[in-house]
Amino acid sequence: MRWLSIPNLALYLNTSETAASNLLHKGEIKSTRSGPGAGYVVDRLEVDRYMERRLSFAPPYARGTRPWVKKVQPWNHRKDRQQQAEAS
Repeated sequence: MRWLSIPNLALYLNTSETAASNLLHKGEIKSTRSGPGAGYVVDRLEVDRYMERRLSFAPPYARGTRPWVKKVQPWNHRKDRQQQAEAS
Protein backbone atom coordinates (compact mmCIF):
# COMPACT_ATOMS: atom_id res chain seq x y z
CA MET A 1 0.00 0.00 0.00
CA ARG A 2 1.57 3.29 -1.09
CA TRP A 3 -0.74 5.77 0.66
CA LEU A 4 -1.08 5.69 4.43
CA SER A 5 -3.83 7.21 6.54
CA ILE A 6 -2.97 8.62 9.97
CA PRO A 7 -3.79 5.37 11.84
CA ASN A 8 -1.73 3.36 9.33
CA LEU A 9 1.07 5.92 9.56
CA ALA A 10 1.08 5.50 13.33
CA LEU A 11 1.39 1.73 12.94
CA TYR A 12 4.13 2.13 10.33
CA LEU A 13 6.14 4.45 12.62
CA ASN A 14 5.27 2.42 15.74
CA THR A 15 3.91 5.50 17.50
CA SER A 16 0.57 6.92 18.59
CA GLU A 17 -1.94 8.52 16.23
CA THR A 18 -1.47 11.83 18.04
CA ALA A 19 2.28 11.78 17.47
CA ALA A 20 1.78 10.83 13.82
CA SER A 21 -0.69 13.68 13.24
CA ASN A 22 1.68 16.10 15.01
CA LEU A 23 4.37 15.18 12.47
CA LEU A 24 1.96 16.11 9.69
CA HIS A 25 0.88 19.38 11.27
CA LYS A 26 4.48 20.41 11.98
CA GLY A 27 5.30 19.79 8.33
CA GLU A 28 7.98 17.21 9.00
CA ILE A 29 6.14 14.78 6.72
CA LYS A 30 4.32 16.07 3.66
CA SER A 31 0.70 15.00 3.37
CA THR A 32 -2.32 15.58 1.14
CA ARG A 33 -6.07 15.32 1.49
CA SER A 34 -7.58 12.28 -0.17
CA GLY A 35 -10.76 14.17 -1.03
CA PRO A 36 -13.20 16.82 0.18
CA GLY A 37 -14.00 16.20 3.83
CA ALA A 38 -11.63 13.26 3.95
CA GLY A 39 -8.60 12.81 6.18
CA TYR A 40 -4.97 13.23 5.35
CA VAL A 41 -2.97 10.61 3.51
CA VAL A 42 0.80 10.29 3.34
CA ASP A 43 2.97 8.77 0.66
CA ARG A 44 4.94 5.87 2.14
CA LEU A 45 8.04 6.96 0.20
CA GLU A 46 7.86 10.35 1.94
CA VAL A 47 7.73 8.58 5.30
CA ASP A 48 10.79 6.54 4.34
CA ARG A 49 12.63 9.75 3.38
CA TYR A 50 11.67 11.25 6.75
CA MET A 51 13.05 8.19 8.54
CA GLU A 52 16.31 8.40 6.60
CA ARG A 53 16.65 12.07 7.57
CA ARG A 54 16.03 11.22 11.21
CA LEU A 55 18.44 8.29 11.25
CA SER A 56 21.22 10.08 9.38
CA PHE A 57 21.40 12.84 11.99
CA ALA A 58 24.09 12.19 14.55
CA PRO A 59 24.60 14.75 17.29
CA PRO A 60 28.22 15.79 17.89
CA TYR A 61 28.51 13.86 21.15
CA ALA A 62 27.68 10.62 19.33
CA ARG A 63 30.84 10.99 17.24
CA GLY A 64 33.11 11.21 20.26
CA THR A 65 33.50 14.98 20.48
CA ARG A 66 32.28 15.82 23.94
CA PRO A 67 33.75 19.20 24.89
CA TRP A 68 32.28 19.12 28.40
CA VAL A 69 34.33 16.03 29.34
CA LYS A 70 37.97 16.50 30.26
CA LYS A 71 40.43 14.25 28.49
CA VAL A 72 42.03 13.12 31.74
CA GLN A 73 39.75 12.55 34.67
CA PRO A 74 41.59 12.20 37.96
CA TRP A 75 39.00 10.36 40.03
CA ASN A 76 40.78 10.64 43.33
CA HIS A 77 42.78 13.86 43.58
CA ARG A 78 43.95 13.20 47.15
CA LYS A 79 45.40 9.80 46.26
CA ASP A 80 47.23 11.29 43.23
CA ARG A 81 48.75 14.03 45.42
CA GLN A 82 49.89 11.49 48.00
CA GLN A 83 51.58 9.37 45.34
CA GLN A 84 53.32 12.42 43.91
CA ALA A 85 54.50 13.46 47.39
CA GLU A 86 55.86 9.97 48.12
CA ALA A 87 57.67 9.85 44.75
CA SER A 88 59.52 13.13 45.43
